[in-house]
Amino acid sequence: MSRRSSKKKANLKHIYILLFVVGVLGAGYYYIEKTEKETPQNYIPAPLTGEVGSPQYTLVENSDSANYEASVIYNENIGINDVAETFYQNSAFWPYIYLENKDQITNPLNIPKGIVLKIPRLSAKSINIKDDKSINRAKQLADSILSKSTGEVY
Repeated sequence: MSRRSSKKKANLKHIYILLFVVGVLGAGYYYIEKTEKETPQNYIPAPLTGEVGSPQYTLVENSDSANYEASVIYNENIGINDVAETFYQNSAFWPYIYLENKDQITNPLNIPKGIVLKIPRLSAKSINIKDDKSINRAKQLADSILSKSTGEVY
């Protein structure tokens, strides 16, 4: 074998090793990114603890888990945007909770303690916190709800 031929084979061997390493790193990166973005299917946030140390809300038996993520009773007055932040990780999605509970909620900024709130189960498309369209859709719905209010200031 000529010296030139053996150098080519050595270089080709190094290129194959490099491509293999890059491929493994790429696959690992893809796997890590994919698992970080996925939220558990039946994720219900643990009850939050207030300053006093007692939970802010109590989970109630959810008889319709196909349509609702949870049913909760808050132990103190709270704004609906805080509820949305807790369950949907973004306060902009409060209109979905309001529409499901509008018979019980008179003022979304001040929900009295003791009311059972049903947290609707929404599609990933409806509550995608990284999608501007999803957030804008929720904000438009909020504007629509607030514009229909009759003299109440929210």
